[in-house]
Amino acid sequence: AFNRARKMLPIIEVILRREGLPLGLARIPFVESSFNPRALSKVGAIGLWQFTPETARELIHAENEDYWADPIHQSQSAARLLRSYRNILPDWGSTITSYNSGVGRIRTLLQKYHAKRFEELIANSKLEGLGFAGRNFYAEFLAAVDVYKNHEKYFGKIELDNRLTYDTVELKDYLFLSDFFYYILDFVKLVLLF
Repeated sequence: AFNRARKMLPIIEVILRREGLPLGLARIPFVESSFNPRALSKVGAIGLWQFTPETARELIHAENEDYWADPIHQSQSAARLLRSYRNILPDWGSTITSYNSGVGRIRTLLQKYHAKRFEELIANSKLEGLGFAGRNFYAEFLAAVDVYKNHEKYFGKIELDNRLTYDTVELKDYLFLSDFFYYILDFVKLVLLF
């Protein structure tokens, strides 16, 4: 997961920065999929960010399922989704948990238990309506952030896969910059997947 993350995090962080979001949110895929772009859950959620088919259809592409597990399309959609959740909810704990449990459920629970922040909600001993995954998602996210940042403290020296493979291409004619970025993003996606 660590080596896969090192390849994807720079791209995800660019996407998050473009959306005006904290870069730490790029660690959510550690919890969702261990940064495995081919991850498939028992309920049919797919990819790095574990989008259900319904969410992928709505946020990524209505008809073309090939895009649904695409790491870049998923990251762009996840960033927009997190930004919209943050505009609704009072803090990042609520927002991150809503990524797993749904924004409607978290908003309802905050109101029902008169909690102003996620920490107040989760500390309520009478809390009902948030399953094991929902109760622990934010804590798992915080742990992933800490472990990634302090990996040597937890694991010692890690042998990192720093190999960068590339091809040289000679162009016979000019290439518009927009076309270049279109093709280079497809190439980067292929490199990240293999």
